[in-house]
Amino acid sequence: MEKLIQYFEILKQAPKRVILMEPKESANFYFKHVEEARIYLPFIKDCDTVLDIGTGAGFPGIPLSIMRERANFILADRRKIHTDFLKSVKDSLDLQNVTVLNARADEISEKISKNVDIVCARAVSRIRNILTWSEPILKRYGLVLLGKGNEIDNEIESAKALPYELIEKCRTDFGFLVVYRKLV
Repeated sequence: MEKLIQYFEILKQAPKRVILMEPKESANFYFKHVEEARIYLPFIKDCDTVLDIGTGAGFPGIPLSIMRERANFILADRRKIHTDFLKSVKDSLDLQNVTVLNARADEISEKISKNVDIVCARAVSRIRNILTWSEPILKRYGLVLLGKGNEIDNEIESAKALPYELIEKCRTDFGFLVVYRKLV
């Protein structure tokens, strides 16, 4: 909990162009971003390698890396300003289980040398795109955890031809959690 508080303090001091949101209201920040990250926890086990695509200022990757210290997290974002910020967060919080990667989502497979157990993405792109980007780097039977808004039925339909199984679609206080399992 202490590292989450420290993370919030770092966010409050960061320039708005890094955060892309207003973290000044602590109750709203905590509920919306940290509590949302908790929804992913049941799917992440010790020693899993988790890739957070389009992590921005570190959501959900930083809170998850604090809550699951024995899992390994790769936080990827295409904006250098975000990855520079995340490197400083990693150092400030001494997050030994975090690797920061500056890369576009469609280039990640060229930049990491091992397959990951879980890919997560929150408000990054359409489901079909995320599943396509995940395919070359996700282990067989690996999971894709997606935090999505309320309009997802068309997105789910458009992803049916991909080698994934939809295993969960549940409404949350934040929209939907959509979980896919890679089949091949």
